[in-house]
Order: sequence, then C-alpha cells, then structure tokens
Amino acid sequence: MERAELEELIRARIACGQSQKSVARELGVTEWRVRCVMRSEVTRMIVRRETKQVRLHEVTVSPVATIRCLILSDIHIPYHDQGALAVALSYARDYQPTHIVLNGDIIDAQEISTHPKDKHNVVTFQDEINEARQFLRVLRHDHRKAKIVYTMGNHEHRLERYLTAHAPELASVEALALDELLELQAHGIEFVDQRCKVQIGPFEVFHGSIIRKDAGNSVRGHMTRRGGSVAMGHTHRMGIVAKTDRNGVHWGIENGHLSDPDPDWTHDPDWQQGFSQIDVHGEFVSLRQHHITRGFLLVDGKLYLSRGDHGGHKADDRAGDAADTRTLPRGSARTGRRASKPKRRASARR
Repeated sequence: MERAELEELIRARIACGQSQKSVARELGVTEWRVRCVMRSEVTRMIVRRETKQVRLHEVTVSPVATIRCLILSDIHIPYHDQGALAVALSYARDYQPTHIVLNGDIIDAQEISTHPKDKHNVVTFQDEINEARQFLRVLRHDHRKAKIVYTMGNHEHRLERYLTAHAPELASVEALALDELLELQAHGIEFVDQRCKVQIGPFEVFHGSIIRKDAGNSVRGHMTRRGGSVAMGHTHRMGIVAKTDRNGVHWGIENGHLSDPDPDWTHDPDWQQGFSQIDVHGEFVSLRQHHITRGFLLVDGKLYLSRGDHGGHKADDRAGDAADTRTLPRGSARTGRRASKPKRRASARR
C-alpha cells in the first residue's frame, strides 16, 4: 500500500470517529504512525487557516443608552488655570454628559487655611466664593439636564475646620455651610460630604486622601481599602490602573487637575492637567482621560485651544485671553469678561 493511500485511510477512519488504537490495529500499523499522520493534518489545517482566513466572531453594533459622566477636580478657584478650565468646559459642551462630578478642591480656601498668609495678598475668601458661584452658574447654564454632584475635598473642609477652631459658636449656622455659600441648591447641584461616595456604575467617586509617589499608586491604595473601582482627585496626577481578582476587573482613576501648573509655592511638581470621563451601560464600562498641555486638548480629530496659551506662555500671562472665560449674571444672557489671575502667595500649599 502506497504511503499516500495509507495516510488517506488513516485520516478517513479518524474522521469517522475511530480511535487511534483501532485504526492502527485494523490497518496493521503502529499507533505512533497514526499519531504522526494526525499531527501533520492538524499542522496543515492551522497553516491553511492562518494564510487564507482569520477566525473571528460576528460583531453587531447598536446604539445603547449610557451614563456619560465627566469628572472635574482640583480646580482651586481662584487659582485655576484659566486656559485649562476653558478647554475642559468647551469639551464638556461637545460631550454633553448626563452626569458631572466636581470631585473636590473646586475652591482653594487659602485665606481660611492654617498656612501662613501673605499680607499683600489681594484675594479674599469672598472673592473665592464669588468666582466659584460664577463657575457653577456657567456649568449649570451649559448643562441644564445633567445631574451635577459636588463632593467635598480637603480644601472645602477648611471652612468647617476654621469655624470649629476660631468660631465654634457659628459652626452650626446653616447659612455659613459651604453648600449655602456656593448656592448649590439654587443651581440644582447635589453636595456630598467627605463621608459619602458618589456611585457611577461600578465606580466609587470621591476626592481621596492617600498620596503616594508616582501616578496610579495613590488610587491603588484606595482600591485596596474599598475593594472595587475608584475614581479620585487630590493627587493632581493622571493615571488609570487595573486589578483583577475573583470578582472581576476593577479600575482606578487619578483625575489630574485644572489649577495653575506652575505655582510659586512648589518647584517642578509631578502633576498633569486634565480630566476624565466614564461611560457606563449596565456592567460595561468605558474609561477615557483627556490630558491638557499648555491650553491644548486633542480629541477625536478636534483641537481645543485656549487662545491665551498657544504661545507657550506661563499661566501668569494668560489673563483675559482664555477661550471660555465667561460670566453669566443671574437672569442675563452670556457675556464675556476679561479676568486676571489673582496674586498667589508664596507660602500657599496644596
């Protein structure tokens, strides 16, 4: 019997479901010979698939309802980067989120902190409150239907600490609470204190308290504590990390900042400007971070540019030229405003 004929008989009998042992006995060959023929057949099929076709499943694409959440944190009004904040708000108008989380340190509250004060500083706490109100007014005007949540960060907590230390008799006055000062209820903005977390799909969103070296390590600490997915601010760094355990894949987000990237109270900070978005549909999650560099943001073929930043100027030179520095007085249409960066004291600290 010719070799080719023998191999064909072996393949035919194996294809009919016979065992290798019975084929070998029936044809009078060794089992090793049968295995060699079958091994060569498997190799031939693999090569044929690789050269002629790719094995893929069929994919269907359909639009679905999603939670579209935008997370902004560590703006530090009035010491924000006017260009970076303008770019973030411009992108937000295109993205049209269903949820917006202002994840702490939206105001700076330097004048009521325990840090030494600069006697030449011209910014008062009332100035901070006024500009923060204006920011919230603009945000609500741009996103009338979105659910907006404001979480307390360590800088917001300075007001409570100040009243407790210096005017405990006034600490219980509701009119002096931060949410009342910022008029959050009037803008339909929910306020969440440090003891609570905002739930966006599988994510717990909160400002955070852990700071470790290098981006991603701080949120890993909170993921270990919380046992799930976490989105945090506080570190002024950007990063996404993942962890898989028996309960599935957990994600961690460090959200970056929108404040002055080069403040005079620190040198060469390891910070990144930007913000994050989370899209959720049931158990499915999509994460995306947007990094802002010198007032530039590139997303999906669109370049968002703050007009005051494209020349590579330091933040101090950006006064009044931001693409989105706007005021919205109550009951009024949108008007432009030239704003200058407030004087920052050298002793201020994050």
